[in-house]
Amino acid sequence: MGNNQLPTILKRQSDFQNLKNKGQRVFPCHWMIVNYTSSETGETRYGWTISKYVGNAVARNRFKRWCREFIRHNSEALENSHLDVNFVLRKKDKDFYKQLSHQDFQTCFETAFLKLKKRSAVT
Repeated sequence: MGNNQLPTILKRQSDFQNLKNKGQRVFPCHWMIVNYTSSETGETRYGWTISKYVGNAVARNRFKRWCREFIRHNSEALENSHLDVNFVLRKKDKDFYKQLSHQDFQTCFETAFLKLKKRSAVT
C-alpha cells in the first residue's frame, strides 16, 4: 500500500461490537484503548470511536483527521498482520482533549502500533 492510499476503514456497527466484545485490548496511554482482533477479510482495517465527551464536532473531527493522517503514513507497519483495529478515546476531564497536542497524539499512536505489531507477531 502506498503512502497516499487510504487503508480500509471499519464502518459497520457489527464490526465495532465484535471488536469490543471478542477482541483483545491494548492500552498505549492513559487516554486511549485499542481493540483488535484478527480480520476475517484478510486485510487490515481501521476504525475509531470518538464520543461527544471528547469535545464538540470541531474537536472530534480534528482527532479523526489526525487518526487518518497517522494511519495513512504508518499503515505499512501492520499491513501483513490482517487485523481489525479500533482506536477508542477514553473519557477524561472536561478540558483534557482540548489541551492534547498533536505530538502527544502521535506518540500514543506510535506506542499503539508498536504494541500491535509485537502482539500480532506473537499470535
